[in-house]
Amino acid sequence: MHPNEVKVAWQSQPSQMSPLTAGRLRRKARRFRFERLAATFASVPTFGAFALGFVAGTIFGDIALCRIGCAIIAASLAYTTYRLLRSDWSLDRASDCITHYRAHLVRRRDFLRRFPYWGGLPAASGVVLATLGWLLAEPDRWFDAASAGILGVGLQIALWASNNRTAAQLQKEIDLLEAA
Repeated sequence: MHPNEVKVAWQSQPSQMSPLTAGRLRRKARRFRFERLAATFASVPTFGAFALGFVAGTIFGDIALCRIGCAIIAASLAYTTYRLLRSDWSLDRASDCITHYRAHLVRRRDFLRRFPYWGGLPAASGVVLATLGWLLAEPDRWFDAASAGILGVGLQIALWASNNRTAAQLQKEIDLLEAA
């Protein structure tokens, strides 16, 4: 096949994107609102319970550096819970409109992309301090302390990756709205 024939065949194929109708947009907005609230209802109690667990570690811990690390982690989790409630709780009936729906998508995408600054880094520094305190207090249990520290940092990395994946999906949705 000649290169020009390939180019013509490629350019003549139908587009993958279907037009975005008002009914389809309303369904997408309702689904987005439902998924957002479902994720909030699932994650807020989890973050709250973990925050309370680290508050208990702060209050009842024996090692001062571990108590400081637990306090930082608890504060990070409490702030994460606050940010989730603040960003996800509102039900805007005007979100059926393309402009408002797009604004919700952009706000949610930006919220997820900024996770390392308001959630990841503070919690990771608390994990490092708590692990360091444990290592200094009990050097013979270095494997337990290192395992807990690696698990804590690994969970932060997993949350970051999950948030980036969700932000990429939201960006595809925003691109679809702009193409319509």
